[in-house]
Amino acid sequence: MDVKAAIEAADVDALRKLLAIDPWLANTPLSTDDTGTTPLNAAARLSATEIALLLLDAGARIDDRGAFGETPLHWAASTGNVTLVRRLLDLGARTDLKDTRSKATPLGWARHALANTPREGLDDVIAALDPQTTESTLSYILRHAKWAALASVIAAVPVALAGYTFKADDALAVITMLAGLAFMAALAAAALSIPFLFLAKARRRALGVFSSAGTFIVILMVAITFSAERREDGFALAAERAEPLISAIEVHVRDTGGPPSTLQELVPRYLPAIPDGLPALEIVTGDTVQVMFDGNDWILKASAATGLVNFDQFLYYPNQQYPTTGYGVRVERFGRWAYIQYRPE
Repeated sequence: MDVKAAIEAADVDALRKLLAIDPWLANTPLSTDDTGTTPLNAAARLSATEIALLLLDAGARIDDRGAFGETPLHWAASTGNVTLVRRLLDLGARTDLKDTRSKATPLGWARHALANTPREGLDDVIAALDPQTTESTLSYILRHAKWAALASVIAAVPVALAGYTFKADDALAVITMLAGLAFMAALAAAALSIPFLFLAKARRRALGVFSSAGTFIVILMVAITFSAERREDGFALAAERAEPLISAIEVHVRDTGGPPSTLQELVPRYLPAIPDGLPALEIVTGDTVQVMFDGNDWILKASAATGLVNFDQFLYYPNQQYPTTGYGVRVERFGRWAYIQYRPE
């Protein structure tokens, strides 16, 4: 006995044996059916509940289409098989798919069956499929928002972690950039959904979009704020820890008439060791420093970039004359140091 014969005979034991030998049979089009109908679609069409449930347990795909683009949910709905309908819905079967012949959803098939060939179970099927009768608006919003919350938490983790770094590595930079793009997409989705909130037919779906996007935006904003606060704490701590280093450079300048070419030249004469807990600092000297860095003979700098296209820097100017204006520049002071954020305008 093959799968098609087992389904038509509603022989659960025979089908179970076949699936035990080859579980992939649950998704293999029936060999004698030239439409490509899968076993689950055939079982749903025959309202063979036990057979269908067995196929689902074996991993049958829930939204595969039949000869006319119908899904198992279409057949389960039209036959009033509320048990199978509820199981398919629990597994995430799509209720918005339409067949190619009548252009109807599973709910449309159930309503058509109720109007033309009434049978037991159709009222329950319609109640299960119609969100207006089964789910309050608040429940609908919460159902959509929970998935957005999960996605936003996943995106928020690397954003929050970026707050503990001076310069993000390439992987973290890519992830935070993608989180930023997702944030912009959520803003756009929320804005675009607003007009549809005033249209009765589209209001429910617009609420789902708006609640999902809003949840994503709020949680990511919390992560961004947290990250920014942690970075500020890090900058302030680095500025404090760097004081012995700056003092050593100043003594070197007095002794030799100029700054060291590298920080390691300070060790051990001027400094036992480079202080721990500092970013990857670089001392910049040479003829062009005064021109490029506002009249300083030397400066200390560290990259503070958190994205792929980002040139932020953490700087120390001996003369303390940090830029206050300029193309896309925002300056934040941390003691005698400054965080220079370059922003495209």
